[in-house]
Amino acid sequence: MTTNEEKFVSLWDLQDEMPDEEIIWSYEQVRGAFEDEHPHNMVDASDAYVLTVFPFGQNDEQPEDYETESWLTGLQDGLPAMRRMADGRVMVVR
Repeated sequence: MTTNEEKFVSLWDLQDEMPDEEIIWSYEQVRGAFEDEHPHNMVDASDAYVLTVFPFGQNDEQPEDYETESWLTGLQDGLPAMRRMADGRVMVVR
């Protein structure tokens, strides 16, 4: 779903206001929903704040030349969401 990015708040910006358990729960909801919708993409994260999405699956051969997408995790109108860093598109998990 594409929505207005002004309502998006990243989990990074909320880390001082939200308990760690809530941040992790929101992150897991976003990542799980994204992985379910994109079963042919590998999703990786070094923390709960940014997901890196690869254009191939975990068990696929990696092409020599590929581009990844980075998504910020957060909340949109109180719902777990993610915002693509390249263009600001927001996906809300319902």
